[in-house]
Amino acid sequence: MAHKTKKTEEKRENRKIGSPGKVWQSTIIDQIELPSVGYRYAIHEQMPDKSWRTREDISFPDPHAKGILVPMKEPLWPLPSRPIEYDSEKELFKDIHEFLHQHLELRDKRCYDVMGNYVLMTWRIEEFDVIPYLDFLGPKGTGKSRSLELLEQLCYRGWRITHPTPAVVFWVVDRYLPTILADNYEFWPKETRNELDGLFNAGYRRGAKVPRRPSEAQSNSEGLIIYKTFSPKALAGTREPVDSLASRCLFIRMTRNQRELPIRVDSAWAQSLRSKLLSYRFQHLEKKEANSTEVMNRYSRVGELFYSLLEVAPDDEIQGVVAEFASGVFEEQREEESSSLEAEVVRAIVANKDEVDDERLATKLIVEELNKDREEKEKIRPLRVGWTLKRLGFKKCRMPDAQGSYGILFDEELIARWLRIYDIETQASLGLSIPPKKCSDAQLLRNQAQIESEQFEHSEMLRPEAGQNEPNSECSELLSNKKGVCEGTADPPTTPELLTHGLGIKDLCGACLKMKYHTLAGVERLGVVSEGACHDCGNKAEVRVRIT
Repeated sequence: MAHKTKKTEEKRENRKIGSPGKVWQSTIIDQIELPSVGYRYAIHEQMPDKSWRTREDISFPDPHAKGILVPMKEPLWPLPSRPIEYDSEKELFKDIHEFLHQHLELRDKRCYDVMGNYVLMTWRIEEFDVIPYLDFLGPKGTGKSRSLELLEQLCYRGWRITHPTPAVVFWVVDRYLPTILADNYEFWPKETRNELDGLFNAGYRRGAKVPRRPSEAQSNSEGLIIYKTFSPKALAGTREPVDSLASRCLFIRMTRNQRELPIRVDSAWAQSLRSKLLSYRFQHLEKKEANSTEVMNRYSRVGELFYSLLEVAPDDEIQGVVAEFASGVFEEQREEESSSLEAEVVRAIVANKDEVDDERLATKLIVEELNKDREEKEKIRPLRVGWTLKRLGFKKCRMPDAQGSYGILFDEELIARWLRIYDIETQASLGLSIPPKKCSDAQLLRNQAQIESEQFEHSEMLRPEAGQNEPNSECSELLSNKKGVCEGTADPPTTPELLTHGLGIKDLCGACLKMKYHTLAGVERLGVVSEGACHDCGNKAEVRVRIT
């Protein structure tokens, strides 16, 4: 039995495994193609004295004793030759830029820099956790397929495919981390696109995995097969993909070329560039260290997507061009958001602010405002409006009318936030004050804590932290009816004695407010609350008031 086990282990160790290359901590191997010689490995490894050297071999033993790695017999992408040294990263980028400009005409000249940085990023893919996709969009005959052809020649393991089977794509991405170049993506069979949705939607972020059920014919059909989906990807088509995929793409708008371009791609020039890029890859991976620097981002997904392209830019000038392009993408995104259904719903809420009854606004009024200028076939159904209100964070409630119709709690702070996000410049004209941009989250939390402490502590006057109530010119009042809460000039006029006698700041439910306080003088509404109990009856609180 022991002899049989030993023989099995020896057989496994001597098993040949076709591979385009792998990366370990002190060794990097990549398959290369040498004229009149064939396929080899370029092996970049660290020596005992911490220096690095590059050599060639026809095989490489797997460090995990899974077998012997050998070059693929039929590579799926163009290969580099021996690594070629380059003068500087700026000169290498200039060569890539020139190659792209020689073979392709782009209306927006900044896109040459975006494509060049994308090429560099693919050769350093191990360094990044989030990457963008490229999408070449335009009518027929505008160079979309040529763009993918050029990326195939320059990108790390550029794999240009049309009408593939999902199983093959999942398998190759999981094992080889290629740059997928999907030509005419919208014309792929619908079943194929549906199956690849998980790969494309999740694959822009490292660590994303897709579980798939193996076929009954497979030997390990008892369990699931887990595929890694992270890899660079570029698409080409005549129309934008679905929203979920489009949000991961940087669009390059294509037009018909106005100058003469070569019919064929210069393959010798392309291989020379790949060989330089292989040397570029080796140099960066040998320096690769865990990046512990926290990168702050206030541009949402746009900031995430452009980070890798900005990081590989060889100098400040090129980085500035890409940053300018990113800024334009961000502004386009904001303009699209401001014309979205969500933005329209926010405008409809603000337009009906005078119809608010007991801090509530009827959903029916919002629907009527949205459909006011729409034709019958374009009108938005109430159900869709309800879903949108829920996505925006508004809490559903019943209106204080005989029918008990549906409505939302009129949350001014939430409305003001969406007005700012959607860049709706109507706050002042509609009488809504909003939290100033420079009012920090810490200040807002201190204000909330101060109100809650004064509400429930009756034994002694609570003292704020040092400096909490110092005058602050940058932090004006939160809302027009919340004076004293965030002015930074005075405390709210609340003392334990007043609270003991039922005065001061209270959180109340709608019923107590209507029955006990609705007709009293000196009751000032401060806004809507989403949690906590009614001060009088213990039911869920809905509104905060000041009683003087």
